[in-house]
Amino acid sequence: MSRKCAVMAGSVVVALVAAGITFQNANVSDDVLQFTVRTLTPNAAGKLATALGDGLPPSPAAGPAFTDAASGRGLLLVEAYADRWGCTVRDPFTETVWAEVTCSP
Repeated sequence: MSRKCAVMAGSVVVALVAAGITFQNANVSDDVLQFTVRTLTPNAAGKLATALGDGLPPSPAAGPAFTDAASGRGLLLVEAYADRWGCTVRDPFTETVWAEVTCSP
């Protein structure tokens, strides 16, 4: 994996995890954060997939980033670096936010 690809993929993973932590901190009354992160090594076509699952729908959406804001740019990074990304809601209590980054093999 090239350095450029590693930076792009790493940025996507960090942005998804940070968004999950931020959202759970704002919406959970106890001190327990619960989510899973899964990242697969690039396949033969150079596609790296990552997913973050938690139990707190609604689905995330990238919004405007304000220049003086301390946060709010994570999903914009995901949009910029990922070839595709989205959210799969499995039931009223489980969602998985996923992204795919393709790197030249």
